[in-house]
Amino acid sequence: MTAVPLPDSPIQPADAIGIALELCEHYLFVQSAILLDEDLYCRDVITMASTADTPWHSHLDARTITTRLLSSAFQPSTCAVVAITVGVVDSEVLYEADLEHYRATMSLAGACGIKLLDWLATDGDIVRSYAEITGVGWSIDAA
Repeated sequence: MTAVPLPDSPIQPADAIGIALELCEHYLFVQSAILLDEDLYCRDVITMASTADTPWHSHLDARTITTRLLSSAFQPSTCAVVAITVGVVDSEVLYEADLEHYRATMSLAGACGIKLLDWLATDGDIVRSYAEITGVGWSIDAA
């Protein structure tokens, strides 16, 4: 059971942003994955919250957490995932390490047979979409 309501129609980018912002209402720092079926219906939202009152300590921590979330996503009905990071977002700087993490996560998900549609990072005010930044867009066919 999730702390956020799940849409009852195929998910759109605005729905994913809404879920990310809703997670901000419940958690200070969290990594989540929205699990989607082949028709982009949301099947679940899995969440791993930070145990401290501080953000993720490094990109390595985020990679480890993302790997665990993708491992949890191994359900027969899961075809696509939207990753969400709630915490601090620097609106003025885009870090190459974050782009590398996004690309590595896309590769990892693809190797698992799962399409990473997007990685949303938010602090509750700003939402950064890595699919939009990289020009990948949302398409389940592009797996």
